[in-house]
Formats: sequence, C-alpha cells, structure tokens
Amino acid sequence: MGIHELLINLLVVLVSILFIQYWVNRRDVKRIQFELILFTSFSVAILICMMFPITINSGFLLDLRLIPFLLACFYASRYSIIGLALVIIIIRSFMGGSGIWVNLLLTPIILLLTIYLRPHFQRSRIRIKLLIPTILIGLISVLILLLAKIKLPDAVPDELWFSFIGIQMVGMILATYMAETIRSQQVLLLKLVRMEKLEIVSHLAASIAHEVRNPLTSSRGFLQLGRESEKIPPQEKEYLSLALSEMDRAEGIIQDYLAFAKPVNEKMSTFAIQDVVKEVIKIIQPLAKVHSIHFISELEQPQFIQGNVGHFQQVMINIIKNSIEAMPDGGTIEIKMEEENDHVLLKVNDQGIGMTRTQIQRLGEPYFSTKDNNGTGLGMMVVFRVIESMNGKISVKSKVGKGTEISLRLPLDNTT
Repeated sequence: MGIHELLINLLVVLVSILFIQYWVNRRDVKRIQFELILFTSFSVAILICMMFPITINSGFLLDLRLIPFLLACFYASRYSIIGLALVIIIIRSFMGGSGIWVNLLLTPIILLLTIYLRPHFQRSRIRIKLLIPTILIGLISVLILLLAKIKLPDAVPDELWFSFIGIQMVGMILATYMAETIRSQQVLLLKLVRMEKLEIVSHLAASIAHEVRNPLTSSRGFLQLGRESEKIPPQEKEYLSLALSEMDRAEGIIQDYLAFAKPVNEKMSTFAIQDVVKEVIKIIQPLAKVHSIHFISELEQPQFIQGNVGHFQQVMINIIKNSIEAMPDGGTIEIKMEEENDHVLLKVNDQGIGMTRTQIQRLGEPYFSTKDNNGTGLGMMVVFRVIESMNGKISVKSKVGKGTEISLRLPLDNTT
C-alpha cells in the first residue's frame, strides 16, 4: 500500500540533494548563497513530497517530508531550519485534514531534539552521523503510525508499517551519506586549492628570496655606514634610519618566504611544548608591554610533542604577535594547554577586533591578511604549513569586536 508514492518521495529528496551538490561544485558560492540554495531546494522537495502522500482516512497524510527537514536540522543554519519548519506547517495547514495536529505536535519536538543532538552529530564520525538521524526518523515514523493507529484503528495495515518505516530509514541513510559526501568534497577542494597556492609560494620563495637577499644585505651595510658617519646631518640620518627599518621589514618578509622554501621536517626532536611557549612569551614580552598587553598562561603539566623546535617557536611567535596587533587598545592574551586523548590542545585567546567568517575561511591563504596594507599573510601561511607537517590541526573561532581563539591540536609523543 502506497509504496509508489513513497518511492516518488524518495526520488524527489535525492534529486534535491544532487541539485545542491551540482550547484555547490560548479559555483564559488558564499555561505548565505549556499543557505538560500539549500532552503529553496529542500522547500521544493518538501512541497512535492506532500503533494504525493499516502492518504489515510480522515486526512492523515504519510510522506517523506521529514528526510529533507531532518537533514537541514543537522547541516543548515537556524534561519533555514526555522524557514523549513514554517514551510511544513503552512503547507500542511493549507491541505487540511485531521492529521494537522500531528504535524503541529511533531515539528517543535523534532526541532528541540535536533538542537540537543546537533553538537554530538557534528563531532561524530561518519558511522555515527549515519546512525543518529536514521534512528531518530525511525522513532518519529513509529510515533506517527501509532498516533494514526489510535485515531484510525482499522486504517493502518501492517504492511504499511514496514514500507513506511523502512523507506524512511533507508532514505535517511542515503540522504545523510550524500550530504557527508558533499561536505567532504568541499573540504577536499579547499585543501587542494590551498596546497596549490602553497606550492606556488614555495617555488617563488626558493627563486626570489635568495636573489633579493644578497643586494639587500650589501645595501643595508652601506646605509648603516652612512648613518654612523659624522659628515651627514642629523636630519638626513633620520632618513637613513627610516630606510634601514624598511630594509629590516623587507628582511622579515624574506625570512617568511625562506620558511616556505626550506623543508619543515628537518631536525625533528621531542620537546616540552610549555617550555617553548614560555620562551616565546619572554621574547615577545617587550612588544606586549608597548601595547599594554598582559599574558595569562596555564602551562603547568608538561606535555611532549615531536617536531622542529625552531619552526614551532616561529609558529607561536606569529600567532601571539597577531593577537597583540589585533588589540590596539591593550588587553589580555590567555594561553591554555590541556590533554585530549593522545593529543595536546593549545589555545591562544585574545580580546582583539576579531574576524568575520569569510576572513577565517581565507586565513592561511597566500597574501591574504587582515591587516590591510600592513601585512603579507605569510606569517599565518607558515603557521598552517608547520602545524600540518607535525600532523596537527588548526581551528579558529572568532567574533568581530569580541576576540579570537586559535587552537592547535598536536599529537603527543608517548615515547618520553
């Protein structure tokens, strides 16, 4: 009974997901555009599903509208979720029948359940991600049929239980798997683009940095001799000092380029992460005092990792320096370290100007900087490359006007 309607519903849902995948893969869409595409596609799928339902006596309608709705609850923004909930309620109310109250009862229950389950879902692996929505839609399907059975005892045949619940759960598995495939493809695409850009910068670094460094060094030497000469007036010495400071800045940029040209896995050793962090704080303390920055560090228990000490020190200098420059009016930088399974989690929190979602997504790209004309973006490129070479991960959380948290997750060296 009604197997054809349910299969039509399932086909519509899967086609809507393929449409989203097609659009995302062929266009460089922003987050708001993606949400609009998802909302439109799932709204159409829900409408078509509700146009081809299994109709039970007295206006009880059974369809697969919950599959796109649950998928949105786990992947979309809250605006899209609320919008789709309103779409379901409005269309169902317009269609009429005694089953409206079931729709009004279940929609807010589903919203509350997914709000609770969504954080666990997003942290889970693919198997658990397939399991959570499948079990949820199975339980909801059972509840719908039980309510229909109570209202209409003789109108729900036994074979409908197996077909409706079975297709709901199989459809949910397929839809979730397709959604995860789309998400994985997007992550992989971003990684490939970043790797290509890093490769280009590496080749440029090797060919340009050495060519520029030699004449720059000799020019700096002559300028320094001129500044120390007694024949040059004091005002002109100020010009020479300015030229020397700009040369030092150029030298720093070249150092960043060379950090890419050099292999980052040389001179690997095991070291205590808190020792490096404490040393970096000492090095950068004078700069912090100038900007009225205070440090709060929680680095009590020693944690050992494996990598290049010098490169990791440069990573911490770049991150903390960025935090200082993000707080022109002063503030506090908090550095915390904690153990998480077989990894150490190092967090650097500041109270700076923060970043937008777009800026966070572009962080680490060649020549992208949040400092306008005062930055090159090479510092964060060094950070990403070194951490990746240590088999670590970087995550960034930020709110404009509130501050930024950069988390480094690195594998512990259990041999010590």
